[in-house]
Amino acid sequence: MVLLATTFTIWHNFVTPQYIPSYPLRVALWAVYTILQGLFATGLWVIAHECGHGAFSDSTRVNNVTGWFLHSALLVPYYSWQMSHSKHHKATGNMERDMVFVPRTREEHATRLGTMAHELAELTEETPIATLLHLVGQQLVGWPSYLVNNVTGHNYHERHREGRGKGKHNGFGGGVNHFDPRSPLCITFLQHTDPSLPHYTGEQGNFVRGAADTIDREMGFVGRHLLHGIVETHVLHHYISSIPFYNADEATEAIKPVMGKHYRADVRDGPWGFIRSLWTSARSCQWVEPSVGAEGAGKGILFFRNRNHIGVPPMGRTDKQ
Repeated sequence: MVLLATTFTIWHNFVTPQYIPSYPLRVALWAVYTILQGLFATGLWVIAHECGHGAFSDSTRVNNVTGWFLHSALLVPYYSWQMSHSKHHKATGNMERDMVFVPRTREEHATRLGTMAHELAELTEETPIATLLHLVGQQLVGWPSYLVNNVTGHNYHERHREGRGKGKHNGFGGGVNHFDPRSPLCITFLQHTDPSLPHYTGEQGNFVRGAADTIDREMGFVGRHLLHGIVETHVLHHYISSIPFYNADEATEAIKPVMGKHYRADVRDGPWGFIRSLWTSARSCQWVEPSVGAEGAGKGILFFRNRNHIGVPPMGRTDKQ
């Protein structure tokens, strides 16, 4: 909060025509301001996230009061987020039960493009400009879209065991959002998208598989000091979410030998590698499908594929990428 207030005071008082006559320079400085304030506010969001998991304090009341205050200041409905986030942890990577960033299946992706699923592998490579526009839109309006109409959340609300999902669906007017207390679900913003991460059908998904369906990344000073390590210790967080952020690095080192090859991390090149991964994931992770030749339970384990000639070819195409 001190950083938010200090930054606001400096820019409000000194980034003005009186002190900086150059209009382009003022525009550039105000752009820097939005980035800084966004990072500082996200740090507060992370503290509220800790409260939602009961990791901020031993007192439930302190956790909830602090979390509600911080999230409300950021226009995030704390209690509905807390409920949906708990469900996300219980069903991470489950195509039918996860609460956010549920990828499209091959058929859904083909329908979106207006083509038959069996023709998908033959489509031309998606242009880089299309990927860039998608990323810009995702970063600018993704979070409010999640809150308002459950973009990227699952769409199986009719299966809600209390019956509150009857007749509800994703999208505007569908009755699924954070701000409707009758909504059967809410969403949270934790990205689980990487070419190495599998997803599971309802029959094959479970907590242990879902907890491992995460990846640690590295954001350097920003991640470790402004965002409290939420990027660097996310795998550990999904196994034991009650461990506070200031103990997460030590706990992460402890679980690595236990998880072995199932622990995933991409920390190459630090913050620049993190930014690069946005592009890599957008180009590589377009839909999920079983591996070629999968049988039995293996058909319920789905991997990311794409039509950009990156990584493992999708079903129906065997050329080397």
